Parts: sequence; structure tokens; C-alpha cells
Amino acid sequence: MELLLLGGHYRAPSNSLVGPFATDALRRTHATKAFIGVEGLGLGSGLTTPVAAEAEIARLMIEQTRGRVIVVADSSKIGTVADFVIAPLAQVDALVVDAGIGTEYRDQLVDAGVDVIVAGAMAETGARG
Repeated sequence: MELLLLGGHYRAPSNSLVGPFATDALRRTHATKAFIGVEGLGLGSGLTTPVAAEAEIARLMIEQTRGRVIVVADSSKIGTVADFVIAPLAQVDALVVDAGIGTEYRDQLVDAGVDVIVAGAMAETGARG
């Protein structure tokens, strides 16, 4: 595995890198897979975050990914809408979430084309993704 770290302005509250150094590096990168953290995920609202600069980085990462886009969020983020839109749900291939996700919401996400991976279920069955 190869790990690429971006430069940029470090935001301690969210451990993220933002700003022109980060966006310039992303524009020169094509990822084979992206893992995106979000503050909110909704069927209508898509992916959201409370910080505009973080939305820009996540949006650009999604655009620059030629493989799967995987969102990682705990179940408290499901149905939450933060201030800034990252991307519509149609741009998400998979969601990794804890077992707190409701069955009805999980089914709606699957119907929307999102592969829902419940982290606890994977650990219990020994499944690998």
C-alpha cells in the first residue's frame, strides 16, 4: 500500500488538511480509491460537512478518484445535514457504518445504489471488504 499525504493548512479539530497547497496536490493526483469522512449523510442532502474548506477538499478528492468512493461515518451522521455540501449520494459507492444504522434507512441507501457495510457485522463474521 502506498500512502500519499497532502500539504496545506492543518485543522486540529478534524485532523484535516485544507487550502491551496492541498487542492493543488489533489489536482495532480488520481486515486484508485477514496475514503471520505463526513459530518452528515442524507438521501436528499447527500454528503455534508460544517466547514467549507473541508467540503472543497472532499469534493475534489471524489472528482479525482477513478475507483470506488467509500464514505466512513458512524450512525449518528446518518440523516444529519451540515452546512456545506460535498457531493450527492449518487457519487458514493459504499458506506462503512456501525450497527446503529436503522434497517429502513440502510435499505433506502442500498436502493439508492450505495453498498452499505456494517463494520460490526464484518468483524463478527470475519468478512473482508
